[in-house]
Amino acid sequence: MSLDTLLINLQGYEGSILKNLPCSIDLNLKNKSFSRMATKRLIENEILDNISLNEMQKEHNFNLKTVPVNFGSFVPLENMLLVNSHLKDLYDEKWEDSELCHLLIKKILIIPFLVKDRNLGQQNREIGKSFIWQVNEEETNEIKTEWSLFRDYIRSGSIPNTLDSEKKFLTEKDTQFIHMRPHASKGKFEYDKFGNKVRNMCFMLNKGFLRSIILKNK
Repeated sequence: MSLDTLLINLQGYEGSILKNLPCSIDLNLKNKSFSRMATKRLIENEILDNISLNEMQKEHNFNLKTVPVNFGSFVPLENMLLVNSHLKDLYDEKWEDSELCHLLIKKILIIPFLVKDRNLGQQNREIGKSFIWQVNEEETNEIKTEWSLFRDYIRSGSIPNTLDSEKKFLTEKDTQFIHMRPHASKGKFEYDKFGNKVRNMCFMLNKGFLRSIILKNK
């Protein structure tokens, strides 16, 4: 199956509520990964034929990302993880060798989930219009510039989430396309090039930029 065919099939589920999908019947409604698990089951059980989602991604060189968005405004309710990034490695990295650069070379299949009420739980999310996004040359150059800025801050000894004003780190408010934040795994730390104990970090798409991508493809 081609990536375009997968996309067409996914778009056929636009408007479906996750809990109503046949593949979601036996999923625990309180599971924090309900959306992810339901999506994987939908693709593997209802769309793909004799191939796993991971195999499909490797064969067609794409990544799958999901994001909950506000039903009316399409404002993302969560940040979209791009890649994990170890500060000690980022210190010496070149853009062309970075995991972020390698990710952005690929196409990204994005599935938005429309959320009318955050209190109703993931099972009540509605599948929005799936689409394929691939960063263009202008966006790549802008993201590379911001990536380099984060690397320069790390090289200067800046520390994420520090109260030390002299080592203040960049936040999402300081950039347009990407930012760094601690990985969702709580309590996991590493050491930077200067021996400072820091949270495991990752690169995320800025919510404003992500919203603009979704609005162009809705």
